[in-house]
Amino acid sequence: MEYCRTVPQQSARPLITANPCPSVKSKETQEYFISNHELPVNHRILAADLNWSGRENRSIQPNQFLEKYMACAVRGNEPVVLQEVSDTPAIRPSTGKSEYPLPLTGHLTFDSSLDVDSQIDLFEDNRRLLQKVLVLAVQCTGPGNDDCVAIVELSASDGELLSRGDASKLRIVRLRP
Repeated sequence: MEYCRTVPQQSARPLITANPCPSVKSKETQEYFISNHELPVNHRILAADLNWSGRENRSIQPNQFLEKYMACAVRGNEPVVLQEVSDTPAIRPSTGKSEYPLPLTGHLTFDSSLDVDSQIDLFEDNRRLLQKVLVLAVQCTGPGNDDCVAIVELSASDGELLSRGDASKLRIVRLRP
């Protein structure tokens, strides 16, 4: 499984994609689905994210979007075209930080609302290991949430601290905005 593609770091986020994102006006000449809400870059597209009505006469289909990642940010009620979708998230950690894959299945509790730009605290049993860890993307190997990994942003010392912990006791608490 390819977890992500790392975009060369030149400055802190936001991510700038290699292909320019199309304007709303240019998307109206293509086939599209309408977003039900704001979709940030690296958001994993689920069924509730797009309005699928009227797809019967289109060459594009939901399976070309579902379980894929937004390569461009889109506001609510805007068209989403295939050019804005990618098979893998594009990861760009902040200066001085690295991406770290954090398994979300098996021994971990996975909150399905966990997504790009979520902040989490990580606990080993009842001891807080790390707080306000930024999620860069959530990647799953198949439909649903059966085998998922959160790609988180950590400093080298935080990554070392996390790797010394007991993974079987690791718990995630999602912080609400």
